[in-house]
Amino acid sequence: MVNYFLPRRCKDTILHHDYFINFIKNNFILPVIRTTHLSPTSCFGIWHINETIDALRLQIVLSEEEEKLYLTFKNELRCKQWLSYRLLIRSILPYLKTYTVLYNKLGAPLILNSTINISVSHAGNYAVVIANNSNKVGIDIELIHPRIQKVAHRFLKAEELSSIQGPTSEKKLCVLWCVKEAVYKYCGIDGLDFANEIIVAPFELLNTGSVNVKVIYQDRTQSLVLNYETMNDYILAYVV
Repeated sequence: MVNYFLPRRCKDTILHHDYFINFIKNNFILPVIRTTHLSPTSCFGIWHINETIDALRLQIVLSEEEEKLYLTFKNELRCKQWLSYRLLIRSILPYLKTYTVLYNKLGAPLILNSTINISVSHAGNYAVVIANNSNKVGIDIELIHPRIQKVAHRFLKAEELSSIQGPTSEKKLCVLWCVKEAVYKYCGIDGLDFANEIIVAPFELLNTGSVNVKVIYQDRTQSLVLNYETMNDYILAYVV
């Protein structure tokens, strides 16, 4: 039997109704949530993190295993991201009354005792989740930042890198990174080489678009189509 934990403050305030109501008013700000159904069996959601840690924690019940992991986090933003993507799972999969999110040996999240496949990502004040009832999924979100130019050679082939020039180079590099990261999560292959085994076909940079990708691993080649979009100063990419 799984044991679930309410935050201590939540337990205390059950006996102090007025304090509980004031706590909600002062700490809870509705997040900006967008839910997109990609097919009858898949959807993704975006959570804009505006809340305090207490307001997020008050909304979620953690299993014993989740509680132990949560207590190891020291960074406030990390705590918010971790809690918000779990709440987002509940938003896009409302029929899951209770659920426990654990991690496999590659660090990928999974819903315990469920056939639903999920992928999660977070950056800054955003958390994203994609889910599918049967197929593999992958998602990534990243802040567009100049530092990506310094590491581009680590995840791009020379041919890919040479085609990126001009004032939009940072944005295009971020799209390429997000796409390859989403593919990596989708494939679930330990040590998959971003530069040499995940190849992105040339594409025109748009605010919302798609790219063709080939995954070349050992003696197999798989073709995928990934969607990406610009969201303020962030890039979001996903594959189903």
